[in-house]
Amino acid sequence: MGTVTTGEAGSEASVTNAGTASAAVLNFTIPRGATGATGPQGPKGATGATGPQGPQGPAGSDANVQSITTSDIDALSS
Repeated sequence: MGTVTTGEAGSEASVTNAGTASAAVLNFTIPRGATGATGPQGPKGATGATGPQGPQGPAGSDANVQSITTSDIDALSS
């Protein structure tokens, strides 16, 4: 036996003799089948390991802090 090769979907199967009539070496070409329909989604896999920590982000801007008095709170609640 020689080789077995996968041909294109829809092509013809073939057999060729690469040897002699008295010492045959047969090479086969078998076409692949057409692509089938998509199957159902499988079950959810296990959760993987936690990845490495990312780099530190840029520094934030200065905060604008203002004082609030009890009078301000009284004015908001009325």
